Amino acid sequence: MIQRGAIGNGAFGLLARSVFEGRSATYDYRGEETLEGRSEKLVRWDYKVPRLLSGYSIRVGTRKAVVGYHGSFWADPKSLDLRRLEVIADDIPAELGLAAASERVDYARVPMGDGTSLMPSGSEMRMSDLSGAENRNQIRFTACRQYSGESVISFEDPPPGSTLPPETRPVKEVELPGGLELGLLLSDAIELKNSAVGDPVEARLASDVKVNKRVLLPKGAVASGRMSVLRRKLDFTTVGMIFNEISAEGLHASVKLSLDRTLGVGRVPNRNGQPRPLSASPGEGLIVVPSTQPRLMRGTLMYWRN
Repeated sequence: MIQRGAIGNGAFGLLARSVFEGRSATYDYRGEETLEGRSEKLVRWDYKVPRLLSGYSIRVGTRKAVVGYHGSFWADPKSLDLRRLEVIADDIPAELGLAAASERVDYARVPMGDGTSLMPSGSEMRMSDLSGAENRNQIRFTACRQYSGESVISFEDPPPGSTLPPETRPVKEVELPGGLELGLLLSDAIELKNSAVGDPVEARLASDVKVNKRVLLPKGAVASGRMSVLRRKLDFTTVGMIFNEISAEGLHASVKLSLDRTLGVGRVPNRNGQPRPLSASPGEGLIVVPSTQPRLMRGTLMYWRN
């Protein structure tokens, strides 16, 4: 995905886990101090991880090496919440062509469900080569979401004469033949500005699904999936969807669909005749939405093939 420049995945949790949950780091308490731009007093520790116990790897092109590292972390003296973690690579092999490599991750409490959770709020990675050129990768973490579910298990028999609730009634599994075309109407509008990859997506069958005049799935059956791609460009936004099941009362079908066409979406001019870079993965459909259209409207008609 990233063709050039610096990128790392430690900010998502690997760096914190290696420093605090591993057995390779040694620590040195440095006392209280303030960070730039902050008035609160924080406690600071320095730490060091030798190369022989390290899992921190750096790759430049096809060259890769595991290095030791050291750094500092700052925490709130009352809550012990982490505020910042810094990592500096040690003894970088000359064949990598790097003079220095470092990362910094800031942390903050963010609303999550009914409470708050300590999460990364931002990070910055720096890599300097031997000529003095520096690459930076800055990340800001926003709009964190919690996905949860509830379940209940009961070992008691239902009372005599009672009927099973809808969720426990037998469900017939429907097998759809390959090549079958399905018309799906988007159930809710997708706001392109506020959506994120992983968001649930729902659509409904625009008509009965029939084979030899036999109805396999009725009109209005619900197709459930998720958003797989959301990539914004200057002139357009690419939205990817994956639907993996369709259900109606007493019926369920597992599907792997490919998108044929979409109606009700404006056209995007293809400047200079250059092809669009994205291609759909198996089971995924891509919709290109012009930048003048802020949302995919409810009722957008999509034709998919099983």
